[in-house]
Amino acid sequence: MRRGLQLADCVDPGTRLESGGFFCVRMRLVRLRGRVQEQAMWYVIEGFDGDGALARRGAARAAHLARLVELADRGRLLAAGPCPAIDAEDPGPAGYSGSLVIARFDSLDDARRWADADPYVAMGVYARVDVRPFRLVLP
Repeated sequence: MRRGLQLADCVDPGTRLESGGFFCVRMRLVRLRGRVQEQAMWYVIEGFDGDGALARRGAARAAHLARLVELADRGRLLAAGPCPAIDAEDPGPAGYSGSLVIARFDSLDDARRWADADPYVAMGVYARVDVRPFRLVLP
């Protein structure tokens, strides 16, 4: 990011950053009296589990979660979690139909590169991964 500013530094919309001349509006860094300086967006990354993915999911889980923790530590993770294949908190042997991640990246290409490097992709947990922009409205 330019000039060492980080969107994570902006806690509330309207907060003036110590770097001066910038404020946060809905997770965007905006220059006062000027054009948008930074505009990292939210992206939805949706992975769809393939057949028999439950065992592979377990084997790759620690590495998968470590990457999510890294995003969270950088203030770039809004939500993440698996989608149970049945209507239950713990689906047991039914497993999961996939996972959803909503995270902030500098571009769609960056979000796709991050998704492609996921251990669940490397281990064949996901049969397909979709990445698309997401516009946060609420809360």
